[in-house]
Amino acid sequence: PVVTTLGPLAPADADDLAAALAERLQLPRPSPAAMRATHGSPFHIHRALVRAAPDPGALGDSLTELTPAARQVLLLTAIAQTPPSVELLRRTWAAEAPLDRALRDLRQRFLLEGRDALVVHDLVRDALLAGIEPDALAAAHADAAEICMAELRDGDRPPLLLVVDAVSHLLAAARPEEAW
Repeated sequence: PVVTTLGPLAPADADDLAAALAERLQLPRPSPAAMRATHGSPFHIHRALVRAAPDPGALGDSLTELTPAARQVLLLTAIAQTPPSVELLRRTWAAEAPLDRALRDLRQRFLLEGRDALVVHDLVRDALLAGIEPDALAAAHADAAEICMAELRDGDRPPLLLVVDAVSHLLAAARPEEAW
């Protein structure tokens, strides 16, 4: 998969993004001081529009506002060794509607990147994992291992690296007997 990461924007580009988003979202443009505080970050520019100003807790706020389904998708994507595809999640997800809503919510919040293969930015991953309880993380690794194994069983020529991924997730889930 091709992953494109957008770094800090130049001031003029940040202003252009803010203007385009403000028009699309029908919100007033952030003040010059609020724009300077974004440091050109597209994430903080969006937050400045939605919340009136980026604050240090903006990412944490976005993470705590997530629905359980969106949080599950984000966590699975964050811990994945190989970026999961939307198609793979669709095949392994219990219901398609909550998955579609979760993906839409995560993309609107700029927490998830990619159209086919999903990727979580390192800063988002770090913030998410910092707030996860060990039991919830172990359960997410068990779910990720199951997704890998489902793709190995049912996929059309799945990448064999998924075997390594499944073992790694089972070990992280404290289930070594299943890993071997």
